[in-house]
Amino acid sequence: MFINKAMSLKFLPLGGSGEIGMNLNLYKYSNKWLMIDCGVSFSQNLGIKIITPDPDFIVKRRTKLIGLVLTHAHEDHIGAICLLWPKLMCPIYATPFTIEMVKKKLKSSGLLNQVEIKTIPLSGSFNILPFSIEYVNLTHSIPETSAVIVKTVAGNIVHTGDWKLDKIPLLGDIYNKNRLKDLGRSGVLALVCDSTNATLQGHSGSEFDVSKSLFKIISGQKNRVIISCFSSNVVRLYTIINIAKATNRKVGILGFSLWNIYEIAKSTGYLKHFAFLMKTSEIMKAPRSKVLLLCTGSQGEIESSLSRISRKEYKKIFLSSGDTVIFSSRVIPGNEDRIRTLHLRFKKQNINIITNESDFTHVSGHPSQEDLRDMYKWTRPEILIPVHGELIHMNVQAKLASILGIKHTIVPNNGFIIELLKNTKPKITNIIDTTRLGLDGKELVSVDSSHLQERNSLKESGFISVTIIVNQNLHLIHKPQITCYGFVHKKHIFRIKSIITTTIEDELLKLFLQSNKKVDSIKLYLNNTIKHYALNIIGKSPCQNLHVFLIKK
Repeated sequence: MFINKAMSLKFLPLGGSGEIGMNLNLYKYSNKWLMIDCGVSFSQNLGIKIITPDPDFIVKRRTKLIGLVLTHAHEDHIGAICLLWPKLMCPIYATPFTIEMVKKKLKSSGLLNQVEIKTIPLSGSFNILPFSIEYVNLTHSIPETSAVIVKTVAGNIVHTGDWKLDKIPLLGDIYNKNRLKDLGRSGVLALVCDSTNATLQGHSGSEFDVSKSLFKIISGQKNRVIISCFSSNVVRLYTIINIAKATNRKVGILGFSLWNIYEIAKSTGYLKHFAFLMKTSEIMKAPRSKVLLLCTGSQGEIESSLSRISRKEYKKIFLSSGDTVIFSSRVIPGNEDRIRTLHLRFKKQNINIITNESDFTHVSGHPSQEDLRDMYKWTRPEILIPVHGELIHMNVQAKLASILGIKHTIVPNNGFIIELLKNTKPKITNIIDTTRLGLDGKELVSVDSSHLQERNSLKESGFISVTIIVNQNLHLIHKPQITCYGFVHKKHIFRIKSIITTTIEDELLKLFLQSNKKVDSIKLYLNNTIKHYALNIIGKSPCQNLHVFLIKK
């Protein structure tokens, strides 16, 4: 059978496969590219707080990129838009709540009037030729989470984004099981599916169950209560405000990102009945038993409101012995040490700590194995492509799909171009190089760039600067000026400077006897000497900066 390769359907993840975060996926059909999601991940290394996929592959094909379609408004799906859109220059499509989140970001970046924005109604359909797109409602921890149905003559794709099956989601519509079944009956070529919780058995659970548990916990507290959750978890925000009303407490919000999402949720009708939030100036004046605070910082972020309160650095807000902090979140891998430090600070102040490990305070927004089973049963795809997860999560989902009778599975890496054909095993047709970009100040740079490598060396071994002035006989006119940062403990610096000075004097004498008086040669020789000394005597190889001035008298 002849297959027109130009008309075949291809899938290419640039981010979000083999990792949790940075979701950026591409589909190609009829020589046109469609992007789904454009997200970031977060970092605490080398002054880089935000990391994005490198879009270089699609930037080079920008004239063929016809649109960016968003599944929902979480940062790992929309957070890179303001950073990458100037390179992409394509229209953006999303449902109303997600559009408002994106507009807020674009406005703060000065891009709002430059971007073509298309607001799509919930469960809406639209064309971005040669693709036909449909949104199908799913449930998650933020309103208007939708699967994107990508329809082409070559076949239909169900791209889930983040999701779970919550029968009582509290905020927004329930997942559209009937439409997913309709799609399965009409034929789904591939299901591109969230893998985050694929290693967990059972269902992911409902926000309704969390609300009942949190109500019980908060009802039992006698003093102030702070609840920290993911700032983008609008459903949890809704739950906690309702609990405050039911327990006769006043609500205060601490943290810019929480205020931001609260205002957007109100403006789009999701929190329209709530208008009784305390001002910051009112919080400490209210009786302790009547205060419930929502606070950013569940992952121990150093500059978050919760961390600042734990260090007693939050202006006019503090906790007292017997108050309670509830962590309504899970621990994201990599944040364990920061969270543990945060807990210890509160415990030393006799603040009660309640977490999801000790009580039921959180439920995930991602599908566990029973959720996945239902999705497979309804959509009946020929091919399963697990994404949005580390390799272990993706492999487990692929194995589960095979056991449950899905004909083909393929586990992608970022950079795999996968050809999808009906009645054919998917295959990798090309592998492109994928890298990461980090936001360094206001500039996006490769995370492999030389200056970040230098910064890492500074972090690991410190810095030493040496300035010497010598005469024509290579005698020191003054003692070397030696400056050390992060190289050795300050109590050792005098001894180190003395030894380096003696070493330089000895080496200059050798150079004089060799009649080597060229400044560049002197610098190279002394640099190597200082490096050798540092490595062999101190055990570290610091970044070095050597200045040599030759005075001819």
